[in-house]
Amino acid sequence: MILRDQSDDLDQVIGKNWITQFLDRHPNLVAKFSSAFNKKRIKASDPKIIADHFRTLGGLIRKFNIPEDMWFNMDEKGFMMGKSD
Repeated sequence: MILRDQSDDLDQVIGKNWITQFLDRHPNLVAKFSSAFNKKRIKASDPKIIADHFRTLGGLIRKFNIPEDMWFNMDEKGFMMGKSD
């Protein structure tokens, strides 16, 4: 462990509140608890599902001969031409 390796006393144990004390000494750092992933989001990040989506999209673009200037980037927030987040 890096923190422990820097100590001269190898028998020293890092306490259960060390992170709180560390953050108190370094107010410019912020701790944030992450929320649990939504199961649908995890499933949607499967590379096979993503590849299948783009294969289907490519097939629809070819089938209906949709030109690139008619492609738009949209999500639940809506869309802005030429902008992405």
